[in-house]
Amino acid sequence: MVILSLDDLKVALMALDNPLRNLGYLIIVDVITGVVASARQKRLQSSVGTNGLFKKVGILFCVSLSTLVDNALQMAMFKDMTIAGFALVETMSIIENIDRAGWGYVLPRFVRVMFKNMYDNKVGGGDKTNAQTRD
Repeated sequence: MVILSLDDLKVALMALDNPLRNLGYLIIVDVITGVVASARQKRLQSSVGTNGLFKKVGILFCVSLSTLVDNALQMAMFKDMTIAGFALVETMSIIENIDRAGWGYVLPRFVRVMFKNMYDNKVGGGDKTNAQTRD
């Protein structure tokens, strides 16, 4: 059985370009903060963790696919846009996990309010005023 050491992981991450490496770091921090937040709320579930890890694999698959598109079109645009988009999503998730873990007080109030509004819109199905103006 082969077990990878932290040195092996470090060598593998250093072989990646900076944006992809930073996305990898964000994914690792998101997983750790998610587990800590769930543990502090006493809601650890293996099915939720497994689904989260599958989503992380999906993120890496999308980055791989965008790299193939860049190579096919001989451009360097889609991979960077994909990484930037997922980096924003991961950052939002980390901030949400910090708040769920009970450490939200370290975040400025306006950041917590902004993310609470975004969460309410996500869970509530969107902004009700926009839905009325579309009719």
